[in-house]
Amino acid sequence: MTAQPRNPDLRLPDCPPRHFSFLLRCMETRSQPSNPSEPGSNWRFSLQDPKSEAVHNFRNFEALVAFLQSVLEESHTLLPEKGNENDAA
Repeated sequence: MTAQPRNPDLRLPDCPPRHFSFLLRCMETRSQPSNPSEPGSNWRFSLQDPKSEAVHNFRNFEALVAFLQSVLEESHTLLPEKGNENDAA
């Protein structure tokens, strides 16, 4: 019995899988709301890159998620395209 070749569309890229590591901190801030219907606390977030120790601060959860989406989207655009390694003029 011989092994059948894989479907070429299912091949893994030549580069290793990407990964990112961050230390996530969630901090509650409390204040006396001016309006009783407003919450008396907010959550703020920070991500720290363990390699560079760079810290990114976020005022709310939506900003945190937007940053993570941009990191992942940016890394996707940085992948080398197959066959373009030797296209430099």
